[in-house]
Amino acid sequence: MVNDALDGLGLPSAVSQAVADSVPRLVAEYGPRLAAVLLYGSAVQGGYRPGRSDVNLLLLLDTVRAADLTAAAGHCAARRAVQLRPVLLTLDDLRAVAASTPSIVLDIRGQHRLLHGESPLGKLPCGPNALRAQLRVELRDKLFRLRAAYAGAAPRELVALLDRSYGSLLHLLRNALRLHGRPADSTPLVTLGEVARTLKLDLDTLRRLHALRFEGEVPERSRLPGLFDAWCEVITAALRQLEPASKSSKKAPPAAPTEQLALTPAETSAAVPDAAADVAPEAPAPSTPPAGPAAGPDESPPAAVPDEAPSAAAAAVAEPVAETTPEPAASDQPPPAAPPEPEPAAAAVPAAEVADPPPADAPAEAT
Repeated sequence: MVNDALDGLGLPSAVSQAVADSVPRLVAEYGPRLAAVLLYGSAVQGGYRPGRSDVNLLLLLDTVRAADLTAAAGHCAARRAVQLRPVLLTLDDLRAVAASTPSIVLDIRGQHRLLHGESPLGKLPCGPNALRAQLRVELRDKLFRLRAAYAGAAPRELVALLDRSYGSLLHLLRNALRLHGRPADSTPLVTLGEVARTLKLDLDTLRRLHALRFEGEVPERSRLPGLFDAWCEVITAALRQLEPASKSSKKAPPAAPTEQLALTPAETSAAVPDAAADVAPEAPAPSTPPAGPAAGPDESPPAAVPDEAPSAAAAAVAEPVAETTPEPAASDQPPPAAPPEPEPAAAAVPAAEVADPPPADAPAEAT
């Protein structure tokens, strides 16, 4: 089964042999506790670079204990020359990853080879709102980290910095295609053109960084600052594409006739916060200012990604959870003269306020 799954990947023979030898040993080690073994990453997606790329194996177990981690490391230690990297997760762990960092699950789901057992990836929900929120937080964080690293890097380190940055951000840009209904599981070179067209990014900058990482074309040192600036602008442009539509135009839709659109009480409250003020209540009660609109799923940053926790800079620029509706302004009108018939006007004043005393010549209100 393992050799059949590896056919067509074009991996070096040493890598294919290391994977084929390791899987039976892992199955014997964990027995029925091992639900599945999957090969994923650059070995399947394309762009594998011998000596530089990891060979990623995902092992799904019922539980993960210290002894399990030690056993996996021991089986792979003898094959360290091909950089075999096992990742041990439970199904609950995988569900948590799908909820907080869905791009990881989507990447593995789109391109993997099943080496043992049954894959549960197709059953894991990965919603577009969670994906958009994750991409916004991670792109911002990686942009800030890139700038900080550039400020402290020596000139000879800039090439390696741009190489690493492009490699870590490419999968985020590829997953942004999913939000536009575009294919995201092609080889890196094919995906590059689709990313530039769909997200309206500078294709020349992407090509130069792609050539640097995958073809070893190192630009002249004098051109590195310009390439760095262009790369930061590409990341910033991608962030603008990921902003919710409500950020660019946040106009309330025109009110629809009742016979054409029936709103739920919650929708009515959100669309017309002061609607209740136009109707006299049957039983007066202290009023409170309406709460601000709740933040949508795109407004809350996701949980920290597995490979690196969000930086303090990312937390500082996170979208606000909710907006506070300002207190209603007090009326400037003087209190009206008492009518011939007593009315419960004082009951409309909130309990926290005190009504102005009536004029001296006004008759006392009936109780």
